[in-house]
Amino acid sequence: MSELLPLDPAVASDIIEQIQPSTDGSYDPEGTGPYFTHITFMELTASRGYDMGGLLSTIIREVQTLRERIAAVEAGAPLPPSSGPTVVGLVPDTAVCGSADFTLNVHGTGFDETSVINWNNVDVPTAYVDTTNLRMYVSPASWTQAVSVPVIVRTGAESSEPMLFHFTLS
Repeated sequence: MSELLPLDPAVASDIIEQIQPSTDGSYDPEGTGPYFTHITFMELTASRGYDMGGLLSTIIREVQTLRERIAAVEAGAPLPPSSGPTVVGLVPDTAVCGSADFTLNVHGTGFDETSVINWNNVDVPTAYVDTTNLRMYVSPASWTQAVSVPVIVRTGAESSEPMLFHFTLS
């Protein structure tokens, strides 16, 4: 097997130009939905000897966000600020009250070694993975009622918008 190379920004730009992610979030393998986009991106990067690993989904989300921002600015909207952390997903995003403890993965952008997860209005011990991933420990045994808990990431003075984590009774 040949050695995989780091992805050069110019090559990434060329590959991204060939990707047209779906705006409706569909997973149509025959169309242009994210599933098709993932396969196309992997084929394009593999054919050039590059490996994107776990960054594929983040790159596609970022490309879609940039395209939306460009379209909004072209339509006359002011450019939104891009500083600070953004939470785009929680894995898992739900747990049953009283179930086993687990690690919550917080996915987003703008994270650094100083980023802290704020869980239900309390800063909690946070493991920095990389600029798009943080982790924390969750103990569902502490929860006895169905409830939605806000999850926010703070990096310096900037905070993300909250994303809800849901506890269910079953």
